[in-house]
Amino acid sequence: MQAFDDLKYSLRLLRKTPGFTATTLVVIILSLSLFLAAFTFGNMLAHEPMPFPHGDDYVRIRAVDAVSSDNLGLYEFDSYFLNRLNESSSYYSEIGAINKGTFVFSDGDFAQSYLGTSISLNLFTALAVNPILGRSFTLEDASPDAERVVMLSERLWRDYYAGDP
Repeated sequence: MQAFDDLKYSLRLLRKTPGFTATTLVVIILSLSLFLAAFTFGNMLAHEPMPFPHGDDYVRIRAVDAVSSDNLGLYEFDSYFLNRLNESSSYYSEIGAINKGTFVFSDGDFAQSYLGTSISLNLFTALAVNPILGRSFTLEDASPDAERVVMLSERLWRDYYAGDP
């Protein structure tokens, strides 16, 4: 019964101060509208399929610190973790990984630093995409005595090599 009395008292106070009541209602309505718009936009982006064939069949996995629950991001996977994940997971047919970083591109005469990505060998297989020219990575490329290979972005290929195959 006390909650009902409190509600009646609050309504009487709100009737006595119409300016405050109107301002409060406007703030509540605007904040709810902004929250719903932001939630809808974020939800739409989070559930948008990835931009490659069958993109809705893929899942992004992010690393999270077990102690602080901080999100470590998409780019914190090492080879050991990836191998353990591949061995222990029966839910996924392929698991690929990327690590972003800064790389030096040099042909002997010229060197320049670029943002780049090192990827697991099976990433292009998992994504079902092929390079425009050349070949994808193979298991032989992973052996320690194999010749080092690189896959150039189309932009770097066009800018530095002028699109010459």
